[in-house]
Amino acid sequence: MIYIILFIYTIGAGYIFENSDLYKRRFLTHNFNALSYDSIKRFFLYILIVLPMVLVHSFRYGFGADYSGTYQALFYDVKNGIPLPNLEYGYYLLTKFVASFTDDYVWELFAASVLTFVIVLLAIYRNSSMLTVSLSMIFLSAFYFDSTNTVRQELAAAIFIYAVPYIKENKFWKYLACIFLASLFHTSVWLLLPLYFLSKFKINKKILFLVFFIVFLLRNKLNQLVINFVNTSSIYDKYENYLNAGRGTVLAYSIITGGILLIYIFFVKENDKSKLDMWLIYLGFMFSILSAFVPYISRYVLYCLASLIFIVPDMFKNMNPQTKIIPEIMTYLLVGSYTIYIVFIGNWYHAIPYISFLNR
Repeated sequence: MIYIILFIYTIGAGYIFENSDLYKRRFLTHNFNALSYDSIKRFFLYILIVLPMVLVHSFRYGFGADYSGTYQALFYDVKNGIPLPNLEYGYYLLTKFVASFTDDYVWELFAASVLTFVIVLLAIYRNSSMLTVSLSMIFLSAFYFDSTNTVRQELAAAIFIYAVPYIKENKFWKYLACIFLASLFHTSVWLLLPLYFLSKFKINKKILFLVFFIVFLLRNKLNQLVINFVNTSSIYDKYENYLNAGRGTVLAYSIITGGILLIYIFFVKENDKSKLDMWLIYLGFMFSILSAFVPYISRYVLYCLASLIFIVPDMFKNMNPQTKIIPEIMTYLLVGSYTIYIVFIGNWYHAIPYISFLNR
């Protein structure tokens, strides 16, 4: 019930704010960083809208398989000075900082949560073409719930979301700096660096589906390569749990990414700015299908799902105004069904019932 109330409040308040004269006056100037009474008032109201979702997320307790397993052990290992060579340095420093103030590991996850949402909500406020749609996608893309479990990766994903506009603005060095910063929390984000260059090319759907078919044919060889690499490297203990993907996970990922891909192909008018969106959707679908055969690759789907925070508003913006209501409804039904399944039916994150660590 708390998630439904939170969703209604955030989207309702966001909609009222986005349609207010105060918010619309923001677009009378392109200098969004200009300090004025209006800008201070706008930002303060935005904080009031998003603060409840941040607090509910940050004070959660027991979410996901890693909450009192991986991150509890990690916190005390860092606090006690035990070497952790496979832990990314940025998250090590964050944990070390928190551990200098407290002996309770829950504050490490609290700090990570606050940092994640400060980054992603600032990115939305600065860059989203549809504020309310982006806020809704925080919940419906499962970013809100994924970041309760895959804490380090979703922190990296938040930084990637912040960096997305730099790709469209051709600011390579700023994008590279963001990818480097994100890699300090999860090294997998380096795979997203080529997106800067890929986004300059329009997708030839026939060629890319041919590439996908070839990769699919080679899936068993890719599977063996990954297994051999993990088994012969020092990261076996870190990634052994990802050597087999659950069928439910693969199916859910494939339906959501495949559905978004079909809606995009049939209803969205492509332009130079939408090339990146198409690449992210396509890669998300390919990773979703391959995750049934190739270990660990399902983790890359999370970056594509998190990107729906920007992709869906761009999709809506580039649809035919006369007929857009149909694909918009289809999109919300698709992502809404996905969220209901993984949160309320599959209970992937153990998010129900909600428990605060203040009441554990």
